[in-house]
Amino acid sequence: MGQKVWITSDTHFNHANIIDYCARPFKDVEEMNSTIINRWNSVVGKEDIVWHLGDFALGGAEEVSKFRGKLNGKIYLIRGNHDHHTNGWYVARGFDKVYDRPIVIDKNVILSHAPIAVDYGHMINFYGHVHNSLEYPTLTGAGACICVERWGYVPLQFDKLKKNVLSARGVVE
Repeated sequence: MGQKVWITSDTHFNHANIIDYCARPFKDVEEMNSTIINRWNSVVGKEDIVWHLGDFALGGAEEVSKFRGKLNGKIYLIRGNHDHHTNGWYVARGFDKVYDRPIVIDKNVILSHAPIAVDYGHMINFYGHVHNSLEYPTLTGAGACICVERWGYVPLQFDKLKKNVLSARGVVE
């Protein structure tokens, strides 16, 4: 079937207060954690790649390692404002690649934790951070907010998401 590439953001494992902050539909942090893990593993294969755009989990080394260990795929983390440790610390917890700033992949896609204004005609921005803020639409011709709240707490297939953004621009590939 081949390796697939996925994208997600702002899982906030172990962050009980995020349930109230973002009106997440979970009775407690344990239900939230297990639901996100189960939904992730229902689509992501062991050899797939997942771009996680920050705010992975709260907790120390043991907790972060535990959550990482339960998730399928190779995880490339772009650190968010709640990911306070060094890149090396996250690699030691099992992440395959870690970045502390936005990066460009696939020629014209900027992956960032927070939204970045892009040249609408060329670049695309996939970002997290804003959760369910109405100020930022879920998907436009300029990019998409990929916070878990927006997409049913499951990673999105990168190629399909990019195609949807280009379609919103009126571009057919």
